[in-house]
Amino acid sequence: MLAASLFLGFNSLIQTARLEDIYSSWAQAQKGMSSLVVEFDYERSELIRRRTERGKGTFCLLRGKDGRWSASFRVAMAEPGPEFLGLLLDRKIYDLDTKAKQFWEYTPDDPQRFLTQHFFPMTVLLNRDRADDTVRLGIDRHEQWYTHLSMTPKRQPWKPALFDTSLRGLVVVMNADTPEVPRNMPRVIVYSQDYGQRTIRYDVRKWRINPKDGVDEAEFVDPRQRDGWKIVRWPSLPLKLPKAPAGRAPTGSEMDKYE
Repeated sequence: MLAASLFLGFNSLIQTARLEDIYSSWAQAQKGMSSLVVEFDYERSELIRRRTERGKGTFCLLRGKDGRWSASFRVAMAEPGPEFLGLLLDRKIYDLDTKAKQFWEYTPDDPQRFLTQHFFPMTVLLNRDRADDTVRLGIDRHEQWYTHLSMTPKRQPWKPALFDTSLRGLVVVMNADTPEVPRNMPRVIVYSQDYGQRTIRYDVRKWRINPKDGVDEAEFVDPRQRDGWKIVRWPSLPLKLPKAPAGRAPTGSEMDKYE
């Protein structure tokens, strides 16, 4: 019994030290970082639709002269379809349709949370204090080349469980430097949302910090300043539902109409 307790305590210390080493590497990498380019294979599976889509993508971070970060997230799906391009500029989120030259604009209360949930989940781990508040990391397995980290969301008291979109999944980081991915940086990220109804996987092909060829700054031009682009306006909120007919519930076609 004593031996087992000592083993568990020693193992816990090793895991804690490994996590601290990983966090330390992430913090150190950001100190001298002015730009970041992550190239990845993308896979999205939806349980209800029984559909899996694949593509290739790029996530970029660019630090401005004022110290603020801008971000771009681009995914080109393997099957014919629109390319997805999202931007974070000055705390605003832009969803761009490159073929139609139109865009949607959001101003989320928490841009980093939006970035994490809808663009690239790794961003939640870049801030140690924020990560400690939102997710619980644990070491599932340690191999020669990889460390497998489980990522479990911490329940937020203000968030109803019915609308839970928190990240839960797996992060696989490198144990040693490689030409493509540096030590302690993610090689694979897999996470699910909506209680497993949607699973997204990132297989990182290349992780470049301050790349010599730089970042294409044209990618970060405000869509409102691009020639020929137009904004798509959202309907005013809240939408007014139609009045229910006397004595019965409205039909589907009636529900499609607004006052």
